[in-house]
Amino acid sequence: MPEPTVRVLLIEACPDSASAVVAALASPGRAAFDVAVVPAVPDAQRRCMTQTFDLILACAALEEPQDLEPLRLLSAQLASSAPLVLLADLASSSLAHHAVAKGTAQDYLVKGHVAGPLLEQALLYAVERHKMLADLKRRRRDDFAPRGVDRLTHLPNRAAFYDRLGDLLFQARQNSQMVAVLLINLEGFKVVHNTLGPEVGDPLLREIAGRLLGSLDGLVKGRDLVARLSGDEFAIVLGELSQMEDVSGAAKRILAAFAPPFVLNAHEFFISPTIGISMYPFDGTDAESMLHNSDIALRRAREQGSDSYQFYLPAVNDQFLTRLELQNSLRIALARDEFVVHYMPQLDVKDGRIVSMEALVRWNHPTLGLVPPSDFIPLAEESGLILPIGERVLRAACAQSRTWQKAGLPPIRVSVNFSARQFQHQNPVALVTRVLKETGLPPGHLELEITESAVMKDANAALGTLRALKETGVHLAIDDFGTGYSSLSYLRSFPITSLKVDRSFVREVTSRTDDAAIVTAVIAMAHSLKLKVIAEGVETEQHLEWLHARDCDEVQGFHFSRPVPPDAAAKLLARSRLGSN
Repeated sequence: MPEPTVRVLLIEACPDSASAVVAALASPGRAAFDVAVVPAVPDAQRRCMTQTFDLILACAALEEPQDLEPLRLLSAQLASSAPLVLLADLASSSLAHHAVAKGTAQDYLVKGHVAGPLLEQALLYAVERHKMLADLKRRRRDDFAPRGVDRLTHLPNRAAFYDRLGDLLFQARQNSQMVAVLLINLEGFKVVHNTLGPEVGDPLLREIAGRLLGSLDGLVKGRDLVARLSGDEFAIVLGELSQMEDVSGAAKRILAAFAPPFVLNAHEFFISPTIGISMYPFDGTDAESMLHNSDIALRRAREQGSDSYQFYLPAVNDQFLTRLELQNSLRIALARDEFVVHYMPQLDVKDGRIVSMEALVRWNHPTLGLVPPSDFIPLAEESGLILPIGERVLRAACAQSRTWQKAGLPPIRVSVNFSARQFQHQNPVALVTRVLKETGLPPGHLELEITESAVMKDANAALGTLRALKETGVHLAIDDFGTGYSSLSYLRSFPITSLKVDRSFVREVTSRTDDAAIVTAVIAMAHSLKLKVIAEGVETEQHLEWLHARDCDEVQGFHFSRPVPPDAAAKLLARSRLGSN
């Protein structure tokens, strides 16, 4: 089902800049954008009086703090109708950040450094986040019933929960006692409610409330509290505690109470609670901080799976904040073009020629220096930033290979890693075709490395994508072979040219019989399917001799070279012989 059209009001005085933004949003993507353009904030204020927009994108020239005042007035006029996103110059980023911190804008992007896919993603995220926050405010208003009672479960609602928790915390301070907040999320309820509707969902919520009350058979009125905060989120307050073991016992009783299925209309429903716990005075001194830290503990519990509970740990919060800061830094790094590509040679085992260079991204951080991909690629995958990063790496590698060819160096393949998210959520065929055309690199000189997990997540869809990529003329390799599904039946169908044996098997191939047997079998199997085998992680002469004796085709590893910048890679290409490094 196609995404609905997103109505954008663009504030930009420069016609050329406005045209560039409109063109970026007109490229094929997840959603269609209907962009109206006005030159200044007053024009936008008048336009918003007669038309409705999903988002306001303001290209702002921010030099002094007072430049934010017109935007603040526009934001106040919009109220909850649409989010305001700033597109600011790099020099104005601190003022733009200040506007976000003060609530004038929801987000900001750096002008002139935002590619089409990243701009589209940022605007869609802003619209979705605005809808989510508006829905959250609406539900909170509904929950704050005058009598403090949730009308469906007859438990205290969010307002009553905050009031009672504040009272218990005050008493705990006076009596030097502990208070626990247990935040509970119910896995499986949304599926029931969305599938069968409120006719089943509402009675099920009442049953859930009953089980929560029943699981705490020692509940003391006035000291403990069970409340429904919103949707399928409940909270329990345990007061006047003398030992933390009482809290663990309560959490275990809750989990046990949900083990039997719920039976409604002759149907069984299994609901699994997940619990996050914070403790006064260790994890907070007021209701807001206690609930916030319970929520952090709940996220950690959900990572462990349903039917689990976790206590809040300050280190987990620090880790969360660090990840958030790193994600923001990644966005800035994209705008400042801080990502660089290094190259690691792959050599023919028989004659020692360099036959390929694997392109590996590095983050050239202004204070930390070169940051390895293991420190930022997982977060880039999670946040979606891997898409613009991956595109830049692909373009840089293809352009570099073409530069080497023009310099008279031996023509070789350049290998580029395609992440799972790129393969599944980006149009890889269109991307590769466009980059090859822009850089002038012949398709036969590009090899895409795709992990087993990426292609096996949806093997049938992957097969179609791989065949389309193969038709462009590029080479295809399965990376990290042996660490995933290793399905021979699918391997026969995939139009690949190479298998890369993961370094974890090569590392001890001369000392572990299991690893030796696995690598020997992979080489034999690949050759039977007319595939080349590339061994990663070759670090010693013994590794090389062992692989040579078993007819491995190509090798790469620290025994020959670490990943190096383009100039150093060119020197390696000029020599291009095993053992001459």
